[in-house]
Amino acid sequence: MGNIIQHGKITFFTWKNLDDWLVEEVSESVKLLLGFNPKDFLSGKISYISLVHPDDLNLVVQVAKKALKDKKDEFTHEIYRIRYINGTYKKVYGHTKIIYNNLGKATCFKGYLFDQTEDLQKREEIDLILDVSSFGLCSWSFLTNEVTFDKKWANILGFDISEIDMSLEFWKSRVHPDDLETYFLDFENYLIGNIKIWENIYRIKHKKGHWIYILEIGKIVKWGSDGKPIKFRGTHTDISKQKEVEEKLIREMQTKESFFALMSHEIRTPMNAILGFIDLLLGDDGLSEVQKEQIKIIGDSSESLLKIINDILDYAKMETDGLVLDKHEFDLSYLLNKATSLFKLEIEKNNNTIEITIEKDVPKIIVGDEIRILQILKNLISNALKFTKNDTVTITVKKLRDSLEFCIADHGLGIDKAMQERLFLPFIQEESSTTRRFGGTGLGLTLCRLLCKVMGGNIWIESKKGVGSSFFFTIDLEESQIFSDNAICLPDNDVEMDINGLKILLVEDNIVNKLIAFAFLEKLNCSVEWAKNGLEALNILKNPKSCFDVVLMDLLMPVMGGIEATNEIINQIEADRVPPIIALTANVFDTNKKACFDAGMIDFIVKPLKKERLLEVLYKHTNKPAFS
Repeated sequence: MGNIIQHGKITFFTWKNLDDWLVEEVSESVKLLLGFNPKDFLSGKISYISLVHPDDLNLVVQVAKKALKDKKDEFTHEIYRIRYINGTYKKVYGHTKIIYNNLGKATCFKGYLFDQTEDLQKREEIDLILDVSSFGLCSWSFLTNEVTFDKKWANILGFDISEIDMSLEFWKSRVHPDDLETYFLDFENYLIGNIKIWENIYRIKHKKGHWIYILEIGKIVKWGSDGKPIKFRGTHTDISKQKEVEEKLIREMQTKESFFALMSHEIRTPMNAILGFIDLLLGDDGLSEVQKEQIKIIGDSSESLLKIINDILDYAKMETDGLVLDKHEFDLSYLLNKATSLFKLEIEKNNNTIEITIEKDVPKIIVGDEIRILQILKNLISNALKFTKNDTVTITVKKLRDSLEFCIADHGLGIDKAMQERLFLPFIQEESSTTRRFGGTGLGLTLCRLLCKVMGGNIWIESKKGVGSSFFFTIDLEESQIFSDNAICLPDNDVEMDINGLKILLVEDNIVNKLIAFAFLEKLNCSVEWAKNGLEALNILKNPKSCFDVVLMDLLMPVMGGIEATNEIINQIEADRVPPIIALTANVFDTNKKACFDAGMIDFIVKPLKKERLLEVLYKHTNKPAFS
């Protein structure tokens, strides 16, 4: 309590009467709450009642007077606004006791104000995330079979929250009969499968009578001492429109690339806002555990949705116009360490290890599309770890005559011989329940096959049911003839990447993206200046006094876009004054990447913005020392 008072959360008042609310006593914490000194109230210089917001004044007075009239001992003001010294308003909760004398006459009013401003603001921020994400929240108590839903969930089904019966029976009555039985069978498998995140797609009846598709993602948040589940929390997303989009794509095969490029930008832009604010909110120590749990569920759901989107976009992109490789020199050992570091938390959670073996005759520096090789490794390592617990996944690289052979091996479930022949076909998984249990689209291995083919190689599997699986893939080998000055070898993953003090020009028209980027960069101790379009950035850089270590350039902006701005910067400014320009883009298509490099950009960062990727790219191109 002392700590709360010290920080101005609670302020005590004694008022003489309710006519002019004359203050007789007030605690020192009023300085923090309202900015005034106690003597300002005690001397009558400041009238308490004059600080109450005009729209709240009548309610505040009437509640107090009614309590006095009814001879109540106390009264409460739930929330009202009161003016701070600078003219802004704070939101407070008030509770007051009425002190009577022996004759029953009120002699004074002793109460306290509790500052609710920050708590309400955090609640509004969480509500905002829920609104923009379109997720409905649900929870299920296994002890009582009580199911609770929020307003957003009710709205998805066309109901008002007051029309919803908070029971399991109500939910079951609306789920499609063909989906209900499989739902509970899959949920039982989830409970015994030690899988972190539950995912399921089913149909549910809208208030108007039609069926909509729901993507349910959640987790058990509380277990009993007997190992049985107590509480489940999850999110529901109406994916009916996505189903319509899929059908539309089939009808519009000739315009697939442009459609998916637009989808990439339109989906990744709001996803950047959702994931960025989730990251920032989770770093707020003022959130309660319940609030953190809700935000984390939203984050997990968003990441799962983004993975599905990425798989679909990549597959469509390669099926439509093929793939143009971006070959350059890179350190193979660093790439393998980078790939495994992405799964650090998952490895630790399941008590796994990863062993990397690179045979001696494998070159240290090779030429190839580093990003595409990493994409294959991520898919295969992810699959191996999904089916591995308390064991080791091995990665082996060896040199063949004109190629490199990679092998990722696990001791997991293994795969039937009959299924192995179909495994690399699109939308194929070993079991129909695999997607629900482990997530994914069934496109991952198809993408790996397409990538290997483009890089002159192949991919295959050797597996035995109940023993484990070994996935092999090959790519054409191109050795670096010389150690190029442009081949940047980053330090081991254990070495801290330090970009402290970098001066960055951020060129971004979207205010939400700007706020997220500023928050990330400031946490990395960078100095950031903002330009809202390419023309502003050009004018800033033309100033001889300007000095930046790097420019982060969005592509789609009004007035002047990122490609045009990069061309103008390079053409109009002396070469030794042009900082490295890195693209920020929600378009992952290769034609877009090629346009960036052709304009003179040196790298690109794909939205949604990830703090780790941002740090890696900035470190790579500014060569900040990582050692103290």
